[in-house]
Amino acid sequence: MQYIHDFKISIKTYCENNIHNDYPEFNICPMCKAHVNLEKKGFYKRYAITLHNIYQIKIRRYYCPCCKKTLSILPSFLLPRYQYSLEVIMECLEILILNKKQHVPFYRQLMFFYKKRFLKNLPKYIAFFRDFKKEEVFSSNKKEKAIKLFKMISSFPKENFAKKFYDHFQTNFMAI
Repeated sequence: MQYIHDFKISIKTYCENNIHNDYPEFNICPMCKAHVNLEKKGFYKRYAITLHNIYQIKIRRYYCPCCKKTLSILPSFLLPRYQYSLEVIMECLEILILNKKQHVPFYRQLMFFYKKRFLKNLPKYIAFFRDFKKEEVFSSNKKEKAIKLFKMISSFPKENFAKKFYDHFQTNFMAI
């Protein structure tokens, strides 16, 4: 299982800190809810790709002696199973959903992959906002609905929306 944590630092700082970031401590297992201190079980490496750099970062792992499962602490600037940072994903979506005319330093296929994922998840985004008592009326036009939802998502700080969505549905907002 992955636990998204806001370290309140940049990707660069996180990378420079190496294994010395301020990791949370757990005395209740998020998976089985047992009252036990999770054991630190090392790190694994993962790439974080930003607009200008590629970083190899370390992700802290914990082990629960009760349920025998591991927990990874994923920084909030990343999405589970995505190498590109949340900043890059949101930038691609902004350009494609809002039809901004500008040169983008990304592969066209990558941008359209993100757009396709976003459009497939429109019902999930509507459900998310309705679960939090945001009674909005959406157009039946898919393009207008996508623009309105993207603007609603963009009104959150990027990391906060991704974390709240993950906490609510136990999946990232770009997953199908």
